[in-house]
Amino acid sequence: MFNFTIQEEDPDDREVAIDPEMLGRVFENLLSIKDRKSKGTFYTPRKIVKFICENVLREYLFHKLEKFEISYQDVDKLIYGKNEHIENKFIRKNFDKIDIALKEIKICDPAIGSGEFPVDLMNIIANLRMKFNFFYKKNRSRYSFKLNFIEKSLFGNDIEISATETAKLRLWLSLVLEIDDYKLLKPLPNLDFKIINGDTLLSVKKDLFNKDILKEIEKNKIEYFSEIDYKKSKSYRNRLKELFEKIFINENNFDYDINFSEVIDAGGFDVIISNPPYVPIQRFAKTAYQKKLKRESYKTYDSSGDLYCLFYERSLNLLKKNGVLGFITSNKWLKNKYAFEFRKLLKNNVEMKRFVNFKGKKIFKSAAVDTCVLILQNKKPEKNKLAYAENIDSTFLSYNQSDLDETRFSFYNSIQLKLKKRIEKSYLPLGKFNVSIKGGIKTGFNKAFIVDEKTKLRLSNENKIYNKILVEVLSGKELSAWKKDWSKFWLINSHNGNARRAVAPIKVKKDYPKIYEILKRYKNELENRQDQGVHWTNLRDCEYFDKFNEEKILWSDISLKPSFVYDKEKYYVLNNGYVMFGEKKLLKYLIGILNSSVFRYLFEKFYSGGELGEKGFRYIKEFISKVPIPENSTYKKKVIELVDEITRKNISDKDIQSISKKIEQIILKIYEFDKDEIRLLYN
Repeated sequence: MFNFTIQEEDPDDREVAIDPEMLGRVFENLLSIKDRKSKGTFYTPRKIVKFICENVLREYLFHKLEKFEISYQDVDKLIYGKNEHIENKFIRKNFDKIDIALKEIKICDPAIGSGEFPVDLMNIIANLRMKFNFFYKKNRSRYSFKLNFIEKSLFGNDIEISATETAKLRLWLSLVLEIDDYKLLKPLPNLDFKIINGDTLLSVKKDLFNKDILKEIEKNKIEYFSEIDYKKSKSYRNRLKELFEKIFINENNFDYDINFSEVIDAGGFDVIISNPPYVPIQRFAKTAYQKKLKRESYKTYDSSGDLYCLFYERSLNLLKKNGVLGFITSNKWLKNKYAFEFRKLLKNNVEMKRFVNFKGKKIFKSAAVDTCVLILQNKKPEKNKLAYAENIDSTFLSYNQSDLDETRFSFYNSIQLKLKKRIEKSYLPLGKFNVSIKGGIKTGFNKAFIVDEKTKLRLSNENKIYNKILVEVLSGKELSAWKKDWSKFWLINSHNGNARRAVAPIKVKKDYPKIYEILKRYKNELENRQDQGVHWTNLRDCEYFDKFNEEKILWSDISLKPSFVYDKEKYYVLNNGYVMFGEKKLLKYLIGILNSSVFRYLFEKFYSGGELGEKGFRYIKEFISKVPIPENSTYKKKVIELVDEITRKNISDKDIQSISKKIEQIILKIYEFDKDEIRLLYN
């Protein structure tokens, strides 16, 4: 026999029992890790759910009762206090108005999952309404409050039918556990029309062909929701199901204007809360689903974007004027190009109330993604102050929403802002220097073009000619600051020539028959790859394939910290790495800066394209090119001398550390960091 408990609202549950929360975890665990990633489905920690629910309710109540001169302090005493409401003058005077506001709230979760957000919000509302029993001087029940919430306030949908069914069960259990006499328990007939399996992002065309059906749906809805006779109610219910089947034939099986018309026609939802899926739109490239998304004409749609941006836009259109939204999503939209229109939408059309950016902190156990929480209100911003923090328990700092730059949302304190303005005014961006930054070699099928040491030696022993086409190659993963850890792999450099320099493509079959035999094993894959030259044995065009023989800087595409290596040994690098060509002395000066803590701080704080969770940052050309670098410095020569020391052969790790510390101190002088700025750097 299971012991069920309703104590879902407490993030510090100590009761050893099976509660409705269990269902959420069961739902997530039923999905494989692969499924969760493909569907963008992750279970939100209770503490964060509670934070979002409390804050959306906070904003809702403040707006709803603003005309009665409520303050945020009044709302906070109600939501977060225990008995403070009894002494609060505003609450004592207006408890009935607050109670009505809580009773009449309309909320929606457009990616309801197992129902953790609605259940938590329901518990908070029930607890608040229970407080007013003191003023009403009667014992109203949590059961009645929850029943009202489920029947009148709650709406939601999810693309996964297992999710909607789990959410329904979870809500029902939450209700069951509030009643002592189960004979008094009533069924919840409305749930099938309140929590629906369907795609939030798609809609149904409304035209002359379905006009009459839509009218009949609305008529039957009114009759169904008001009917108390069971037989008549069942009849309306069955008819509604028939009508929905007709309207959704060959279409998405859900539409807000149709399914939740009673709310939409009344102006929209008061609150929308969710953890929408994090799924790249590229995953649907050239599919019917992509065409459907385009048909919806989302302003924030970008082929390289993510579905959660569309969830935001759809939800804003479903909100009442002054309605409140609370989402937890990936934080990539802060900086990535694809989210420019989304950032523009937020900055110019809503008031961003609270923003928590969990930088580098893993929130979801099953996902290595940096996340953020945004609480916003659907109203034009008027000198709005945004509260920002990097943890829900941290002190929130105030920022002017109007100061946000649509090209990337960044939150700087006064010292950081001063530093950024100073270096951008004083120094040139790296991209303006006389260097060439290129991506690594892209084979299109590494399994064919990368050979191990054993194979290389066998070919070399047979004929030294094979040494001409086999080159030492590094993966980005083999690069770290100042050092490379070569795994002894060689690249078959069957390049496609260079027409501009009159270099002919490699004729593998004719000149390198043993290499041809190796590549022939993968002929089918090589013929079908996108990246190839004049023949399936050739690599794609690369204007700089022969420049790898020069001294250069190599680094990893994705890294936790700078991984710049000065290479004198003619290594190639694969396309998960980058290469910088240029004059030797300039490269040596630049790498001294690139591997420093100063560069790392400036890059991560001001110019990176956003964090990649535990993987670190993307050190791509677009981002690093923006970092300001002092062009002429009296310390330039000293940096070059120290780099010469650190790049000599067979240098020990201890010596590398010692010399890099010396370089570090010089870079601080080059950038003219003051005490406050140095404190930023090392805190």
